[in-house]
Amino acid sequence: MTIALAIKVNDGLVLTADSATTLSFKVEGQDMLHTTNVFNNGEKITNLHRSLPIGLMTWGLAFIKGHSINWHAKELRLRFEGKDPFFLEWQLDKFTYQMSDVANKVHEYFMSILPAPVPEEPLIFGLLVGGYSADAGEPEVLTLQCINSVLSQPVLSIGKTQSGSIWFGQPEALTRLVRGVSMNMLVALANLGVDASLIPRYLEEIMAQTNTPMIWDDMSIQDVIDLAHFLVDTTIKYTRFIPGPNTVGGPIDVAAITKHEGFKWVERKHFYPLELNPEGAHSHER
Repeated sequence: MTIALAIKVNDGLVLTADSATTLSFKVEGQDMLHTTNVFNNGEKITNLHRSLPIGLMTWGLAFIKGHSINWHAKELRLRFEGKDPFFLEWQLDKFTYQMSDVANKVHEYFMSILPAPVPEEPLIFGLLVGGYSADAGEPEVLTLQCINSVLSQPVLSIGKTQSGSIWFGQPEALTRLVRGVSMNMLVALANLGVDASLIPRYLEEIMAQTNTPMIWDDMSIQDVIDLAHFLVDTTIKYTRFIPGPNTVGGPIDVAAITKHEGFKWVERKHFYPLELNPEGAHSHER
């Protein structure tokens, strides 16, 4: 699993994710065994255009057609930058592009490669597309999630005039910390005999009284970066001490997207040492 977190304020957007990738295998032998491995080097955040303030973040399914989601995101980047000769019409016009158009293209790409649904095996997969339209002074966040193994159309989750946070993957730690309730609250209320028709209203009222107030709108980008890192790190440490494999973990990747600075890596793991690849230290791929 993962934790993928986005925080949007007036001055920009911060994307933050862990690096854990959980792979399950069937091992044939005397008995059919199921085993789970967790690798802590997954790349879940991608700059979708080296010259434009737009990014993509993913959770759930880690590989499609033998390649990581990050690999596919970079294929998308080639198209958006006009570097794929077979998809030149996908190139983004830096003066006119809209985030909704970017998200629709992301949907089109992944819909064309998603595996066919398998009965009783729901496909868990989601994508977040965030950044600035060509003519915008504020960022926006659009999300796409598999529902009944079909990738939904992009949904505007945080608009230009809104601020706040949104997270996906394993939400229990952040839901408790920020919203003030457990993900199991609905079940708990039902088990206590609360009328089913009243549970949604009760839950809303409980969260209104127990949530952690945040000053989203005027928070500086550096403060957002600090908060995002803290929340993802908290989730990693929380999942470490609950039963089961550590499916949230590894290095924390952080990217900030602002109108004037564009897409900037704040914290990022490398599979190659920068001292041997100095050109990488001066590129947008840092």
